[in-house]
This record gives sequence, C-alpha cells and structure tokens, in this order.
Amino acid sequence: MTLGVFVTSTVAWFDISNNLIVNNLELGFSDKDKGVQVSFSANGTKYSTAAKDTLENETPYREKYPLVPVTSAYQSQWLNDSTVFDDTVPVLHVSPTDNDVTTVGFIQFPVYFTTAQDGYIYLDSKTSLKANTEENAKSASKNKISQSVLDKIERCSRVSFYSDDCGFKIYEPNVLQSSNTAFAGRLDLNPFDTYYDYNSSKEEILYGEYNKEDNPEIYHGLALSEDVPLVGDSDCFNAGTKAGVAPLDLETSISKGGLKIAHEKTYPLSEMTPPEDGQSLGNPITYCYMGEPKKVIMTVYVEGWDLDAVVAVVQASFNLNLVFNAVYMPKISK
Repeated sequence: MTLGVFVTSTVAWFDISNNLIVNNLELGFSDKDKGVQVSFSANGTKYSTAAKDTLENETPYREKYPLVPVTSAYQSQWLNDSTVFDDTVPVLHVSPTDNDVTTVGFIQFPVYFTTAQDGYIYLDSKTSLKANTEENAKSASKNKISQSVLDKIERCSRVSFYSDDCGFKIYEPNVLQSSNTAFAGRLDLNPFDTYYDYNSSKEEILYGEYNKEDNPEIYHGLALSEDVPLVGDSDCFNAGTKAGVAPLDLETSISKGGLKIAHEKTYPLSEMTPPEDGQSLGNPITYCYMGEPKKVIMTVYVEGWDLDAVVAVVQASFNLNLVFNAVYMPKISK
C-alpha cells in the first residue's frame, strides 16, 4: 500500500479538519506460488495483488476520502463475551471520550483469504510502513516545517485485523516491542492554550479510558500562585499548569487511589510473522481451510493517543507495503 496523508495541525488528534488523505493502496502477497488469494466478498473475484483501482472498484475505499487521527480505545464496548463476529466490526473514536464513535476518518473493509491448503495467515517480513520522504520533503519546504516532524507519521499509524478465530490484533510498525500507548492522561484540549484542561473546581482533568466503574480516587497536587510553563513544543499532550489549578498526580492516583489506565495492545512486525522455530503458533491473523474464503476485517488508521500523532505538522505522507504469508499446517485447538 502507498498512502499519502495529511496529519493533524498543531492542535491535537481530535482536530479533524484537513487531515490525512489516502492517495494509494495496494495489497501484496509473498507466497503467490502457494496459491494465496484475496477477494472482497465471499464470492467475489480473487486477486493475488490488489492495487488502488481494484480497491476502489471492490471496496468503500476512495483515494480522496480523508483520514483523521482516531483511537481504538474502549474496545470492551464492542469486543466482549456477547460479541457476534458476523455482526461486528472494530469501532473507533474520534475524541478521548467514550461516546464519540466515528464511522469516517479511517480505512476499513473485509478481506476474504483463500488458500490452496489448510493453514494460518500471517504478515510477511516484507511488510513495511515508512514515511514517504520524497513527498514529505516537498511538503516540509512548502509549509516551512521540518521534514523529520512529518516523517513521524510512520510511528503513529496502525493496521488492525479482526477474525472470528484469531481475534483482534493491531500491527504497530517500526517498533521492536509494543509502545503500550496509554489511553488516558492530561490533555490541552479545550481551549488549546498551552495549559492542561481543568474543571470548575480548578483541578486538572483526567481524560480517556480508565476504570471509572471502580470509582478510583484521583489525586491532585497543590495549586501554585504562578504558572508552571510547558517544557518543549506545545501539543495536546505537552502543556503547562495554570496558576491556581491543582495539577493531576497520576503516580499517586495509581499507587494509592486504585487508578488503572487502559493501554493499547499492539504487536510489532516480528510478532506477527510466522514463528522462526516452525513449531509455535505465534500471532496469526486467521486460519483458512483449503478453497474456503475466510473473512477478516482490516482497518488502517492513525492512533490518536500515540504521542507522535500530534506533532506540529500540516501535511505528511507514508508508504504502506502490506504483505501476507501462509503457513500450511493443521489448526491448533486452543
């Protein structure tokens, strides 16, 4: 896949205007000789590769549809003991609150895998997601910003896969291990004024997903008579504390108050490719029986809680080369 995108401005990942445009999308397969193919409906045409034109004909994907930074937080709302796979797709939110579900701003469609033999589908080691340095250089020059800032798009993008047998897995590119991104914390959101948001009691607000049902005690420090200025560049994650406002004390809230912040569960590429020992199962995307199309919901998006999602950029582009591999073997009972 090759994607060109507009990332958020200096404000935050929930500022949805003029963000992320997809220019190109392509699926590739490393084991064509073994007969792996995909279609986009149960009885649709089967492909070994599917470029932009094919995807625009076969799926809801359109080149000029905008992407916006979203979040996969609040997964328990749609993925739980009562979830029915055939009636479900991964749900994303466009703000740090649990009620702002969005149906736009990301790429999502079913992929049906067909194999020549029974086996598991994995990502292939050729899979990559990299900043489009040529386009980013042009954008950096045009907008008078650093290209290195634009290139950070490759660290906050995600691809998820949801199947009935192997569950929900998020591929996090360009990391050796999961970033374990926190889905809650302080934010400079409303207004965006270089200070963390606070409530009418002049206490900083804890945004995001945490164990609210347990009524944890949220601790705050002492309010100071002077501003505590931010250190470094301003974005929604990095701000100062306004004079007279009690700063949020996350460490004490966790250690003494029973606060439990939700974190993103992702897999680096090394954990989604076939295990090298040839014996363990690892983290497959799904299992296919010979000749039977197997449905997987694929979603491409930018994770808004990732700290790289709110850098001071106007335009950025990235190239996504998504390659699948099959390992033919009997299905392992869990």
